[in-house]
Amino acid sequence: NTNSYTIGVGYDITHDLYSSISASDVESSYKNNSSAKSTNIYLLYTIDDNWFTNISYTKIYTKKITSDTVSLKIGYYY
Repeated sequence: NTNSYTIGVGYDITHDLYSSISASDVESSYKNNSSAKSTNIYLLYTIDDNWFTNISYTKIYTKKITSDTVSLKIGYYY
């Protein structure tokens, strides 16, 4: 049971490159659980008509921990 809010913006830098940034706030409905905040940066690059790649960076903040995640993915449109 959570309430979640996210705001973000994206932009086509070129025809093949898309970028976005967002921020989120997640609140638990349980009194003992702290809220979590996160920021995300995302890039999508279209290699050709079938192949694409994306990279994202996410930082999550809570009262107890801070977490960083980076992911790199390669995909195929079919």
